[in-house]
Amino acid sequence: MSGRSHRSLDSALEVLRTEANGDEPEHAALRELSLAVLAEVAVLAAERRGSLARIPALKRATREELLRRIARAEGYLIDARGATLEGAADAAALSPFHLLRAFRAVHRETPLAWATARRLESARDALIMTGDSIEEISRRAGYESRNAFDRAFRRRFGEPPGSVRLTQ
Repeated sequence: MSGRSHRSLDSALEVLRTEANGDEPEHAALRELSLAVLAEVAVLAAERRGSLARIPALKRATREELLRRIARAEGYLIDARGATLEGAADAAALSPFHLLRAFRAVHRETPLAWATARRLESARDALIMTGDSIEEISRRAGYESRNAFDRAFRRRFGEPPGSVRLTQ
């Protein structure tokens, strides 16, 4: 939940599923893939403990509930086009002020800044791993113009999107 996405865990699980459902799964490969999944789970659990410790609440149960609500806000922010603080607060069943305070404690940035960073990281991954046009990737990342995408990308990563593709 905190800096790391569940994409790495999802990816490791998908590879494990594919191998396990093959005609003749290789036991050594299954064991290695299972260990990779467990390693991802351990990393995510450690990050969750760190996130839990940063939430400003006295009781552990309250911190856990706030973390669950922050996860709902994250889901809204990732999935919704034109996401707003108010929409994220509604998804988390918190006031905008309370969401902002708890979200900043966990992620050290505002919900909208966090969502923008995730979209740009996803766009960078798409630039590296696909042959899709930069215009298409920028639209999927929620940008209506290529210029706005280029500026945001350069601000986030220190280089234009075209150079990421060229260096791969």
